[in-house]
Amino acid sequence: MKPSALAYLSGLSVVLVAALGQAAPGEGCQVEGVWCGPVVSGTLAPEPSHYFGVGLGVEGWGNKFSGSDYLVALATTLRVSAFAPYLQLMAKPDAGTSRYEEARLLFGPGLRAYFPLFGTQVSYGVGVLGELRFEEHFWLVYATPFELSGVLFRRHSFEVELFTGMRRAFAGKLVNSFLLDPNGFENEEAQANLDRATREEAWHGFVRIMISRRID
Repeated sequence: MKPSALAYLSGLSVVLVAALGQAAPGEGCQVEGVWCGPVVSGTLAPEPSHYFGVGLGVEGWGNKFSGSDYLVALATTLRVSAFAPYLQLMAKPDAGTSRYEEARLLFGPGLRAYFPLFGTQVSYGVGVLGELRFEEHFWLVYATPFELSGVLFRRHSFEVELFTGMRRAFAGKLVNSFLLDPNGFENEEAQANLDRATREEAWHGFVRIMISRRID
């Protein structure tokens, strides 16, 4: 190697070392013995695999028989990796009357398993719901053997999810309590409705849309 070329490379090395020694914090330098660098973009950082979620939505539930309703749904979810146990509360809103006899209240737990599909997250879930149906004077217990969902939209900690599935009523009884429901005590019409709800109309489909927020 010629002396001029060697001198040129030596000078370039000195310039590079000096430039690195004067690098600003956050660009791969060392400040007080701790290495620092640029922060990874939030879009590249992985999502947390453990978090709580709270959701609010509306569900259309039922068929052409009695029991078809639109219900307001409130749910809380604990996401643990691909699994999500949850608790769900649903109620039939009635802005036109304050009489509790026309209310429907449902509450129960469930479990979903999430997996990626076609660039989004889908889930398969099962669950149990207990219902107190004042308007027909009885209570019911439902099993949800399958529930499918897909994330329609996600931004930051919010997401919109669509659910669909089937439920089956497998147990029920009249509300024979004067304090809770004086019309349900030994009511023949209510008993007929209960029998129909647990036999001819035991299966019900549902579609629900939820807006949820992740709480890390």
